[in-house]
Amino acid sequence: MDNYFAQLFIDTGAGFSEKESITKDIDIGEYFLIFELEDYKNIRALRFDPSNSIVALYINKIEIISIDGDNFEVGYEDNALERHSDLAIFDSGDPNLTLNFDFNQKLDKIVINVDYIAFGISVYPYIIENQRELLKVKEQKRTHIQSLESELNEMRAILQAQDDTDNPFSYDKLNIRFNEIYEYLKLEEVIKGKSDLAKQLNTYSHVVNAILKGKRNLTASQIFLLITKFDINADYIFKGEEPILQKNRKEGFDEISDRAKSEQKFEIPIPNQIKTAIKQYLIYFNDYARITRGMEVNLEVRNSENGLEIEIPANQDEIKVGELLEEYFGLVKEKIEEINPTIEREIEENKKDIFMVELRNQVRTLQGSLELKAVENKTLIESVNFMQKLLLAEKQNVKPIFIQASSNSQAIQENTVEIENKIKIKPENNEAIWKSIESIKQEILADKEIDSKFQSDVFGLFIELEKELPKGEVDKGLINKILEKSSKVSSIGTFMINLIKYLS
Repeated sequence: MDNYFAQLFIDTGAGFSEKESITKDIDIGEYFLIFELEDYKNIRALRFDPSNSIVALYINKIEIISIDGDNFEVGYEDNALERHSDLAIFDSGDPNLTLNFDFNQKLDKIVINVDYIAFGISVYPYIIENQRELLKVKEQKRTHIQSLESELNEMRAILQAQDDTDNPFSYDKLNIRFNEIYEYLKLEEVIKGKSDLAKQLNTYSHVVNAILKGKRNLTASQIFLLITKFDINADYIFKGEEPILQKNRKEGFDEISDRAKSEQKFEIPIPNQIKTAIKQYLIYFNDYARITRGMEVNLEVRNSENGLEIEIPANQDEIKVGELLEEYFGLVKEKIEEINPTIEREIEENKKDIFMVELRNQVRTLQGSLELKAVENKTLIESVNFMQKLLLAEKQNVKPIFIQASSNSQAIQENTVEIENKIKIKPENNEAIWKSIESIKQEILADKEIDSKFQSDVFGLFIELEKELPKGEVDKGLINKILEKSSKVSSIGTFMINLIKYLS
């Protein structure tokens, strides 16, 4: 029988080593692993290796207890193959978690609650099942893409059959509606003027001014930011269908706080993709109310068929709760580092620091879920933008370009570009592409919020792209990998779309 053990490494300034580590024997089952730390001075970092082999386990809770008796839960970064809620699957023989904590605290002990379910070769069924799930998701995405391509082809046929005067997607009409959106946002005092709007759209005042005057076209990334930052209705932007604001705007945060002011129990319709994230955020509201206002709200949140059911206890002042909910959801629209809620009660400085870390983690998690949903909208926006460029190219008598549903389809004609496998690039355009890549690299280097791993991944992909350019064609898989990174850097998405003009 194999002997398995967990190991905690303590870095006191010389890095991680076997000398400064503590081991605990483990087996299948639940453990509360307690590591005494009072003999270690000047702890700089902690790393927990849950096993000395590949492993599948539930990581329920990691808690640090200071010498002063305070205890607080800590987060971590890991090298797991996959995570499903608290379940972590490690396919490495050296699984590890680097713990995030304030090393200025004097630590007494750390308590790690884990539940081991498989070691060694017994983990492989979990890995295989995980791969099956990934393949299933990939197949669903492929089907969705084929469906989207079919819809785009239908849209293309409709647009080709219309004159520019009747085409709601024409750049002229998009710019007219951009003017209307600008005036609306000013009237509602959402923005102060052109420079304010330019800042929100990650561009310059003269660019916004040129769009308003019809001398410049809206880009996909600018449309995406209008929808995600200002709740502008995509149907209004593309088709002119009112209202200007998204139809479901009041079905989210605003409706929750508004209805809480007058109703004790109510149901809110929420999309399944973000229901869990919003529910978790609402549950944490009880802690937020207690810490910032000293209010024991005891808000109850339950899943319902169409969204979430929310109940405020009868002994609570509904108006006060509603106003505090409005403030709480307002944090989601702020930058993480700028979150600084009003705390109307005395609280120890270290407990305040812990609260701020927990609050920002809650906001960051919800923002991440909302961003994933927004990326779906962005994909559609960029696809429409892509179609517009194709139609514009055809009107200028450029060689026709056709989208094929799969790599097995026969070419519609000799000039077809098979975007499923390879994209052909005109060699004379390589220099322009290289300049665009360098510009994006500079943008990434200047953005302090982008971590080094993301930066390294993107630069690695660009190196691959630069190697393929001299061959005159680029692998579609590489293009897709780069496009996946566009959720953090909008100019990447715009760059990939603009590649259309470099196609042979």
